[in-house]
Amino acid sequence: MMKNLNLPSTTMLKFEEEARRCYSEKINFDEYKLAEILLVDGCFLLELLLRYSDIENHEEDNVEDPLINNARTIATLQHDLALLENQIPFSILGTLFGIRRDNVPQPLRSSFIEHNVATLALLFFKSALGLSNKAIQSKSSKLSVIQFQGKTDTAPEENFLDIEFTTEVVKMPLLEIREATESIFRNRIAFEQYSIDTSHCIASYIFLMRSLLHSSHDAEILHHRKIMGYDLSGGGSRSHEDVSILFKSMCGRVVLKDFCFSDLCTDVNKYSRSWLDWHRLRAIMKVKWCEYMIALPCDYFTNPWTTISVIVAIVLLSFTALQTYYTIRSYYPH
Repeated sequence: MMKNLNLPSTTMLKFEEEARRCYSEKINFDEYKLAEILLVDGCFLLELLLRYSDIENHEEDNVEDPLINNARTIATLQHDLALLENQIPFSILGTLFGIRRDNVPQPLRSSFIEHNVATLALLFFKSALGLSNKAIQSKSSKLSVIQFQGKTDTAPEENFLDIEFTTEVVKMPLLEIREATESIFRNRIAFEQYSIDTSHCIASYIFLMRSLLHSSHDAEILHHRKIMGYDLSGGGSRSHEDVSILFKSMCGRVVLKDFCFSDLCTDVNKYSRSWLDWHRLRAIMKVKWCEYMIALPCDYFTNPWTTISVIVAIVLLSFTALQTYYTIRSYYPH
């Protein structure tokens, strides 16, 4: 990666005290051992980000690269590197990136100028959530009352925080829940908690989802509406109950400084209290109808006998209605 390690090694020694202040536990290594660890780990992370982004245009090398072309390995690295205990100070990565940029050949200099460590990290981690760069940048309602609808026409750069409330419908972009989703969300929440000038957008989203997911039935509704996507079958699958518990657990011990969806919730709550609004009553009927259609196959068509019973009941009800109709008609002849 770097032919001459004298400069980065000397630089890591200068970061030794700053690095110690970034960890709550006492580090029992001397300054040289700590500098060596930071240098080796930092070079590995930077090399991983550069290879993944391919800003150095190593297409021929990447074809045979067992690290970059192994989807399982990348997913595992995304999960492990999102854990706070596996991270190194961001300033160290930025410094190593600057040294690398200053030592690349001139034709590649422009690619390095267009990127920084933050953009490379976003590019690496965004696939873990199926989101774009904009979706990760920082910038209480009831399911029985409000209609929810997934945005089926979302663009690739759609921000999963772009939640809209129109008359009777809350529209939310699809959130793909994957193996590394919880780790990345927890890491982002921790970053917001310890940053002074960062708004709590990710934490607000998690609190919003928790307010919607009171039970596994709520998770089933959001999954059916294509607001949350997760695998319900096969290895590593999640149940609706698992997803409901996931968002509740991520809110534990989190202090919310500013709720980014306060205006949205205010509009929804105002709408839910307007009982005389025809649009609201129509929305309730639609939601209830969808709930019954979801529950019908599970409750009444689980085996042949219940299916036959339902069909017989419908037939008898139809004959009863016809008999009533002709009985009333006989009293009022034309």
